[in-house]
Amino acid sequence: MNADAFCKEGSDSTARLLVEDIRSIVETEAPVSLDLVAKRLCDACGIERVTSRISARIDYLVRYGKFCCSASDSGKRFIYRSASDIGLVNETYRTGGGRDITDVPVEELASAAIAITSVQYGMPEENLAKEVAAAFGSKRCAVTSVAYKTAAEGVKFALDNRYLTVDGNGRVILVP
Repeated sequence: MNADAFCKEGSDSTARLLVEDIRSIVETEAPVSLDLVAKRLCDACGIERVTSRISARIDYLVRYGKFCCSASDSGKRFIYRSASDIGLVNETYRTGGGRDITDVPVEELASAAIAITSVQYGMPEENLAKEVAAAFGSKRCAVTSVAYKTAAEGVKFALDNRYLTVDGNGRVILVP
């Protein structure tokens, strides 16, 4: 499928097929960023890059398919399997899969922070954010980097939701 066919308005059959493709991506990878959905969908359709026109079409398809969406603090949008999954922190997280750390939802970043804290008892919040970033492939990250700021959102989410706490020495630890 070329970009013109992908973006053609008024074609309900094409829209339904693309919504089903999005639904398959969401079932496999949810929660998943809208940017990653666009990339996966373009790869499946043989479209080389995600343009603003394609992004607008995907926004329409997400509304048309009535997917559950949420936005991160940085403004990145994520699609969930159901509304009850928004804010849910699981015991596991997954790395790899061709995802950039900015394509990882805050709940999954919080899961990584919790897992790291359970293995390495207590560390300063800054170090924990760097460890979370490293778990998702960011080897070295300055506190001004996007990777660090994204990982720090996950640590903050875990602290705000009382999965983690700060002890008297200023170290982030699991809630006792």
